[in-house]
Amino acid sequence: ANKTGFDVATTTGSFDMNRCSVHDFVVASSVWLTVAASANNVAVANSVFYNSNSTGIFIAGTTANVLVINNNYLQQDS
Repeated sequence: ANKTGFDVATTTGSFDMNRCSVHDFVVASSVWLTVAASANNVAVANSVFYNSNSTGIFIAGTTANVLVINNNYLQQDS
């Protein structure tokens, strides 16, 4: 079974993930953060993502008006 973190699909409003920690996604095919193709106003900053054996952040061919992913630490264990 997959372990899912955040599924972002907002088309109105916004999603702001700032100074967060996400960890221990060791189940096969787990994803920390999924951003839908229609998502708008998404910001992920100053956060830590660690201990994953699969995809960390998946962005589905977005046409987002605002998509900001910066100043994060990602560690994928093998």
